[in-house]
Amino acid sequence: DTEFDAFGVSRGQRLSRFLEALEVVKRLWTEESVTFHGKHFHLDEVHLTMRPLQKPRPPILMAASNDNMVRRAARLGDAWAVAGHATFATLERQVKLYREALGAEGKPFPPQHFRLSKELYIAEDMDRALKEALPYIATKYKAYAQWGQDDVLPSGETFHQPIDQLRQDRFIVGDPAYCIEQIDRHREVLGVQVMSFRLHWPGLSHQRVMRAIELLGENVLPHFADAAEA
Repeated sequence: DTEFDAFGVSRGQRLSRFLEALEVVKRLWTEESVTFHGKHFHLDEVHLTMRPLQKPRPPILMAASNDNMVRRAARLGDAWAVAGHATFATLERQVKLYREALGAEGKPFPPQHFRLSKELYIAEDMDRALKEALPYIATKYKAYAQWGQDDVLPSGETFHQPIDQLRQDRFIVGDPAYCIEQIDRHREVLGVQVMSFRLHWPGLSHQRVMRAIELLGENVLPHFADAAEA
């Protein structure tokens, strides 16, 4: 709410502003001159002096957490950027919605830029990974809960729960073998083409972050080298 207040914008306008701005941006990228009169934005014969190199335009990746936005991502975007805050069961259900919505638009699944972001931490063994990472992930998601960030998630996907419960089927935290297993699971079941990982949270020491990155690079990523080259 403080961010909306700072800009003098009603929170209730966020969706209509976003959808209208998206339409304007698409047209500016693809048309020589744009005249547009909407609820929030007004343009009269406006053109870009520097047009995008990509044709017909740069790809648009839309983040979405609730079911309605997942469907909009299929209709209005080129790919869904999955935040990865929900449980695997919810992600699996929403991917099914996404596939159906893409099919209704005559679009293939998976789209080229379909991607998933995920909390991930890796250590030499499971106990060490959980001990080192969970306190900092818990602090992050406590803040998310205070901001109401889980309000947009499907029913039951609350962040207001102990970290040992919150992490279940939601975060990838463990030894190399476990991380490989979970990444494989997400790729095979959800069909994501790209995965990005958050390995650092406020308060976690730089030394531990660097060790986790090294373990990921040395013990996990080589398992997916053939897929990356393909």
